[in-house]
Amino acid sequence: SIYTVRLIATSPLACSDTAESMITVHPYVNGSLALDTAFSCSPMLTELKVSNSVGVDTFKWEIDYAGTVSNFQTLDYNSVPITHTDNTLTSPDTVKIDLIAENRMGCSDTLPQQEIVVMPVVTADFDVVPTVICDSVRVLFTNLSSGYNLRYDLDFGDGVSAVDTVKRDHYHRYFNRTTADKIYTATLTAISDNVCIDSK
Repeated sequence: SIYTVRLIATSPLACSDTAESMITVHPYVNGSLALDTAFSCSPMLTELKVSNSVGVDTFKWEIDYAGTVSNFQTLDYNSVPITHTDNTLTSPDTVKIDLIAENRMGCSDTLPQQEIVVMPVVTADFDVVPTVICDSVRVLFTNLSSGYNLRYDLDFGDGVSAVDTVKRDHYHRYFNRTTADKIYTATLTAISDNVCIDSK
């Protein structure tokens, strides 16, 4: 839009002069960023949605993946997929997202920073010794799981289970009072305190 500003100066004796100036106002820019989630288990795969933006020609991104920064631009309103995996196992990662929406005249809208907390990878794993036994023999389950603030649910496969909030090993005795072999399937489920889960 172009606006004309006019100033008229008039003296007490009715002498006057007029000055004009043209002001050009570039189109409105309003950036919009929507996240699928503010929390994710690893590996995180999510989309950054900008479809509600108005008057934007260029989206300028800065994404900090827990210390590794990526700068790039997009030129359309399509969603931007991002992925991140936290392999540290010590604490959650925080992915920080900064966005500037800009039109071709250089007008811009800087959006507030948004964050996604990404929990470390949860891996359920255990070892069993021995795996072939006689009736009433104890078996050692060694917990080899990894993750952050885990709870462990160990199902021995015979109707008995154990739940631990600390990583530890278990002995379990199996029985077979029949005339044929029995096969038991044990399952270990590791769950972080934020419901990220893995089973073996």
